[in-house]
Amino acid sequence: MLPKVLLGAIRVLAAKDSLVLADSISALLLSCVALASCTSLSEGPDRLYSYNAEVSTIRAQIGAPDFHRYLSLASGERRIYRNDYILTRMYAIDLAYTKYETSLTTNEQSSDLVAAATNIALTTTSSLISPVSTKNILSGVASALSGTKAVYNEKVLLRNSIQLLQTQMRANREMVASRLIQRLGQDDINYPLPLALSDLEEYYRAGTITAAMLKAQSVVSDNELIAEQVKQSVIVYNLGRGSGQIALRNALTVGGKLDPVLYRKIQAKLASDQSVETLISDPKLGATADRIARELGYI
Repeated sequence: MLPKVLLGAIRVLAAKDSLVLADSISALLLSCVALASCTSLSEGPDRLYSYNAEVSTIRAQIGAPDFHRYLSLASGERRIYRNDYILTRMYAIDLAYTKYETSLTTNEQSSDLVAAATNIALTTTSSLISPVSTKNILSGVASALSGTKAVYNEKVLLRNSIQLLQTQMRANREMVASRLIQRLGQDDINYPLPLALSDLEEYYRAGTITAAMLKAQSVVSDNELIAEQVKQSVIVYNLGRGSGQIALRNALTVGGKLDPVLYRKIQAKLASDQSVETLISDPKLGATADRIARELGYI
């Protein structure tokens, strides 16, 4: 819709003096960008009840934890109260997380859409209008918008990082939710309400950027630690020189980086009291290394 609006308006302006056109084009662009900004990308199908309506209802119906009531109940009733309260709060957190996750990507997409749509309209229109002065003005404004779009393109790395963090947040939430729901099967003595509320807070934190970054950093650190252990294990005086050990060492540290997938495959073929580090370095395990390297297709 936006390109057609620009095209019709600029055809009228093309008959005017170029100075008048320059001022008119500026006002027209501001109007078009404002119009495009009002059109947001769809976040999905309409809800039966809005987020605010559901959250308000939940807050009004369950309120804060009523420890006085909870402690006055019998053991079986306390378990029912605990489970109902925790599961309802989990649903409220899910609602908030859906809104939060959607906003992380929708805002970026809407900004890019405004710049791209306006730029397409200007470059297309400049090729359809004959006066040289008009074309020059349009092309100049389009170039400025292209520069603006280049700034958005620089956000690609940030956008991809956000998507990775979203994936990590979802994984964090699933892990905490699984553990929490499993614990709700316990009786109130072993899993009282305060402890369940503590797990509920962890469930909330699992859906935050901070938790996702910490978890991602932890995974990287673990891989670095394993890589360092492999590196140190091969730096020994009496290093195994069997063909299998050499092949596995080279395969594990291609490019100076540990291959975690291969590491796990090798570990799966070892006895519980053996390690990959010992296998690829101890001369006494040369025959075992030959067998495993042959099974994995490295010799």
